[in-house]
Formats: sequence, C-alpha cells, structure tokens
Amino acid sequence: MMNRLTSLALVLAACTSTLSSQDPTKIEQDANTLVLPAGVHEIRGLVNETARFLGRNILLEQSELSEASPIELQTPMRLDRKQADEALSELIYSRGLLLVPRDAERGTYEVLSMRGPRARDAMSSAPTRTPEEVLARPNLKQPVQTVVMLQFTNSMIATNALRPFFAGNQTSGLSLGTTGNSATLVICGVQAEVARAIKLLRTADVKPSLDVEMQMNEGATRIAALEKQLAAMQERLSEIEKRLPQKN
Repeated sequence: MMNRLTSLALVLAACTSTLSSQDPTKIEQDANTLVLPAGVHEIRGLVNETARFLGRNILLEQSELSEASPIELQTPMRLDRKQADEALSELIYSRGLLLVPRDAERGTYEVLSMRGPRARDAMSSAPTRTPEEVLARPNLKQPVQTVVMLQFTNSMIATNALRPFFAGNQTSGLSLGTTGNSATLVICGVQAEVARAIKLLRTADVKPSLDVEMQMNEGATRIAALEKQLAAMQERLSEIEKRLPQKN
C-alpha cells in the first residue's frame, strides 16, 4: 500500500512539474496557422516567432525597442500568413514601431521606431505600390508610397484639402506632394493612412455639377470680358498719350 501511495505521489509530482514548466503564453505554429495565446508578449519574441512563421528575416536592434512596452492580449489570435503579417504590423505599430520592407522579394524586413533617430529612414525606403494595391490591403501598417492621378481636381488644391484630415496624426508621417503636373499627387506614409487619403481623394475628385460648371463658365466669360475692356482702355490711353504735346 505504501509503495502504491509513493508511486502515485511521484506521478502527481511529475505531472505538476510538467504543467508548471509549460509557458501559457508560448506562441504555437504549424504550416498554415500562427497562434498568439492570451497573455503578455515581449516585442522581440513576437517578432521572432512571426518571422519564422512567415519565412522572413526581420532585423531588430535593441536600441529601437527602448521605449516599446510589452503587448498584452486578452484573447488568443489564430492567424494565417496574410493575417499574421497585418497583425504583427498592427501590434508593434501600437507601440510606436514600424515594420519596414528592406528587400521584400527576399523576405528581409526591419523594425524601426517611429520616434527614434531612424524614423525618416523608414519612410524614405517605402516601396512604391499602385493605388489599387494599397486599397487591396487598407489596414496594413507598413510604409508605402503611391501616385494618384486626378481627373477633375488640381493637385495643389487636393493637397491643401487633405492636410487637415491628417494634421493631428503624429505617427502616420503622411507626406503629400506633386511632380509638377497638376493632375498628379504623390502620397507617402503608413499604408492604412495612405489608403484613407486615396478614398478621400476619389470621393472628392468628381466632375463638377451642372450648376457649378455653369458658374465657372460664367466666371470665365466675365473675366474674358473684363480683360477685353482693360485692353481697350489701355489702347485708348496710349492714343491719348500720343496726342499730348511733347515736353521739351
């Protein structure tokens, strides 16, 4: 009897030791799914495990993490490859970090602090995508730049109209510019913000209504008439000056 009790105690102790040694926040993965369990996750561990799942190399310097606190999940997240890419970008973005493509074709990325000395480098190396490619992933928190062609709106007017919508967002780093063409607008920033800017532009870049077009035509006609009157007055003034006696 004593031997049985002793054996049972040893088995229970072994089971307790095994359970206590398991980390409930350990990230699990198979060929198709990445599982982020509920709990607190350090940035480095989260980046490394997601990089393995995605088959990438994500460069990460400790100096870029100096102000980034751990991430706490209240519920588990089960992610496929596309979702894992977006989730990692979103989670570290909430801590002021940006996942920057360095050589996307070869799977090389880097994590940079948006408040660190290399923040500008994150945007200067942003890949170029078409507006359609940007809108295909409107929630992605990675740097990107795109060129939007306008049909009815001047690019300078569009730039000034967009600025108030993004002026209060210090982390997006949205930049607007032109290429010297009044129909071309260049947008650079975090893809989610760039997608929002494209949607706003497409909403506003519409053909003027008939009333507005008529008003514009009337205004142009009035300006042309005033210019004609001014030219006639200048011609008459010139004739009068010719008739005046010349001063010795």
